[in-house]
Amino acid sequence: MKISQDLHCTRQIRRIDERVCRRSVFWILDLDKLDAAANGYAATLRATIRQDVRGASILPELLFDEIAADALEYSRVNKAPKSHRADCYLMGIILDWFGGRPALEVTSQDIADRLAELAGDGRKPATCQQYRSLLSATFSRAMQSGKLENNPVRDVALQGAISGRIRFLKPDEEAKLRAKIRETAPSRESEFDLALQTGMRRGEQYSLTWGDVDLDLGVLQIPHSKNGAPRRVFLNSTARAAVERLLELNDRTDLVCPAPGRWFERAVQLAGIPDFRWHDLRHTFASRLVMAGVDLRSVQELLGHKSFAITLRYVHLAQNHLHGAVEQLCRMDKSETPA
Repeated sequence: MKISQDLHCTRQIRRIDERVCRRSVFWILDLDKLDAAANGYAATLRATIRQDVRGASILPELLFDEIAADALEYSRVNKAPKSHRADCYLMGIILDWFGGRPALEVTSQDIADRLAELAGDGRKPATCQQYRSLLSATFSRAMQSGKLENNPVRDVALQGAISGRIRFLKPDEEAKLRAKIRETAPSRESEFDLALQTGMRRGEQYSLTWGDVDLDLGVLQIPHSKNGAPRRVFLNSTARAAVERLLELNDRTDLVCPAPGRWFERAVQLAGIPDFRWHDLRHTFASRLVMAGVDLRSVQELLGHKSFAITLRYVHLAQNHLHGAVEQLCRMDKSETPA
């Protein structure tokens, strides 16, 4: 497959088969041209004819490169552009590992060894999990299309890859931050409330249109979440009031929230709150639900997590909160003790 030199190329993929195909193939991140390139690449792989030692033509083996191309095509169609670009970047590195190899020869041990190398190079557990998740999705797509019968990633342990970073807003920090928002960007407080009360990702909130809002049902519809599937966001009374306020402030655009700008980062800095980002509002939403006694399965649905393992990051907050619940037994014992 010939790819023009004007494309934005990020990583060279290994030759398909040095005995047959001497040309190099490049993977691209240009979303406008990725579709045609991926389809052409997959077609080239399927059409390749290999010769055995007697010169007889045989069908090519299913290479990992082909199921990688299928996975990226699925990502392009079903995921948000930002998530798809991340998949393209990660897949470029994965193809450095397994490109040119028959897919059936990629074993669980091979994958575990590569993830261990990432961890040994200082990559964070959450980063290792991203590679594992994309590999698993790649093999799962191949199984769904009937190309493979097994997903070797299933036998690869997570090895703490889902621990991640959880930073949530404490009540005193929220008071300081809200005061600075009212001082420096008062019209933005409704956006702050909406994030704090729904746990939406920043990209979800700032791409939300009025067509996605149903105030009668108290629901927001996210057409394409991070994992590509649509999801619903439920509004409590504070979040509903925030949406109604945004409607009043709307300057006749279809977007619920105006362009984000840097008002939030500025307010955080002025409030003197260390190590706090917009995504931590989502952590705050989840943490407060757990500490209020909401079960983790409900938290998973409210956050839109595809995997329950991701939601389990918050389980320690439930455990800490339950210490206070069992401590109430001691108070009951003391109140029932005869004077």
